[in-house]
Amino acid sequence: LGDVEVTMWGLSVTLLSCMITASKNVYTNSSLKGDDAVPALPLQLVTSSSCLLLALISAYSSGQLWEILAAVRTFKDCSVGWLVVNGLFAFMVNISNFEMSKLVTPVAVSLRAKCKVVLLVVLSVLVFHNDVPPLKALGTFVAFVGALWYTITGQPQELMDALLARN
Repeated sequence: LGDVEVTMWGLSVTLLSCMITASKNVYTNSSLKGDDAVPALPLQLVTSSSCLLLALISAYSSGQLWEILAAVRTFKDCSVGWLVVNGLFAFMVNISNFEMSKLVTPVAVSLRAKCKVVLLVVLSVLVFHNDVPPLKALGTFVAFVGALWYTITGQPQELMDALLARN
């Protein structure tokens, strides 16, 4: 699955990404709970709009905006269809993440993300026949078991009861 040489730059970017992701999880969780909680759909609208604006500014400042616009003009109808389907999935993922964030702690959200990584590894093996060395397979298994263990034992009983009562 793409072994790469570890560099200080790669390590720094990875750590920065982890800190940003953790901050986003905490921010989202606090935005969706409490007396001044924001409903999931307006939060999705604001975050998506902010993301689009920042992406356009970034593309412009890096000189890639015109390349992106030129590439968009060459899309075929089937490409646009796939982009729309991808957008629908992204929307559903974000809304479901926001709704889930109301019910669990930021730690649980991060652990769910780890389960997603495990699923991606398994799917990459099944669909793309990627080769996974035994040590990586063991690490994936340990990550999955750890997330499952936390899910079963790490949640307060009141939260588990609320989740079960909701379904």
